[in-house]
Amino acid sequence: FAKAAEDEERSIRILTNALQNAGVAYADVSREIESTVAATQKKTAVSDTAQRRALTELVQVTGSYSKSMRFLMPTLDLAAAKHIDLDTAARAMGRAIIGDVSALARYGIEVKGAGAQVDVGTAILARFNGEAIDMSTNLDALEEAMGKVKGQAAANASEWGKLLIKWNEFKKSQRAF
Repeated sequence: FAKAAEDEERSIRILTNALQNAGVAYADVSREIESTVAATQKKTAVSDTAQRRALTELVQVTGSYSKSMRFLMPTLDLAAAKHIDLDTAARAMGRAIIGDVSALARYGIEVKGAGAQVDVGTAILARFNGEAIDMSTNLDALEEAMGKVKGQAAANASEWGKLLIKWNEFKKSQRAF
């Protein structure tokens, strides 16, 4: 628990510095960031710390808070769809936002035209819209199924336990003869 709190504090401090370098005070945008991160965490199960790291990467690469916020969800979708870590997805997305789409091309995403930085979000959303949310939904369903299996396993173990007791009683009764 202490490590999680320490990680969260560190992620906020690093994000604060990145925002400051982009000319934005964390105090001015913290409500928007934290509400977005919290809502996204509920939808995607991606931790708030991981999202802040991704946002930090986007801000550092683009130098723009507003673009970084707008591209946070497509970045999560990219990571989920391509099974890459969020930091890698954020680096690729940040570079694409500023016009270098070569990193996205490595993941099979083509963005063409002079306005590539504008088309990046559209390309990602068109291709992977909701992938991060779908992944979370699948995890929820898996967790529910595992809960049912666990419950069934416990019930089976209880039945096996009863059978074992009966068997041991039977063996004891056979020895008595």
